[in-house]
Amino acid sequence: MFYVNWKPNAEDQLAEICVSFDGAGRWVSGILDFFEKQVALRPFEFGESREGAARIVIIEELSIHYDVILDDKRLDVLAVARIR
Repeated sequence: MFYVNWKPNAEDQLAEICVSFDGAGRWVSGILDFFEKQVALRPFEFGESREGAARIVIIEELSIHYDVILDDKRLDVLAVARIR
């Protein structure tokens, strides 16, 4: 199982999304719960690959960019954005 590590920039982006509209906190929480469970168990099967260790997943209106660090069994979440 992989550990999900949220980088400060991604946390800041997530906070901005959560305050951007009514009900966002609950909506984001559900997506993140699903993301962390799925990616921790199968990081190379979930989302789409990019160059090197980079991957991206889009769940509903949220894109999550992350790197898979195989040797450490860790995922670094680098960026989060709301797609409209």
